[in-house]
Amino acid sequence: MLCIYHIADHDGKGSAAVVRSKFPAAEFFGYDYGMEIPKDLIAQHHEIILCDISFPMDYMFELNRTKDFTWIDHHVSAIRGYEEFWENHKEKQIKGLRRNGTAAIILTWEYFYPQKEIPQAIKYIGLNDVFDLRDKNVRPFEFAVQALGANNPEDKIWQQMINNDCLLYT
Repeated sequence: MLCIYHIADHDGKGSAAVVRSKFPAAEFFGYDYGMEIPKDLIAQHHEIILCDISFPMDYMFELNRTKDFTWIDHHVSAIRGYEEFWENHKEKQIKGLRRNGTAAIILTWEYFYPQKEIPQAIKYIGLNDVFDLRDKNVRPFEFAVQALGANNPEDKIWQQMINNDCLLYT
């Protein structure tokens, strides 16, 4: 299994950390717009999970035809592009969860852990990503996560946050 995640922020990195908590043996690849799509790496895997980022729609639907492909995203332009492409081509729907207004880290949690309560740290990261700053703890929590350098989905801090074993918000 390969999880490709948006490497530019904690929403993407945290989404990958949620995937890692569900599939510890998965391989991870951080990707950002402007980078070359890692097609050689993708070719080595049957199961692909794409979090908090998208590829060109024609390529994503190609992956959907040839791989076990899951896409989780919240960016409205990508969701609209998906809906338009699907409407014009009527191909098989892509598995996953897509909803504007809810961060990808929350959507990833909901998709892989639908019966489990969302950990507080995951909530804070999600709220920060969609600029919902009504809770006075959201920004300080984001700054603390930045200071800790939570940059890799395999960093210990992610597992602590997922397990509600994180002293940052107690």
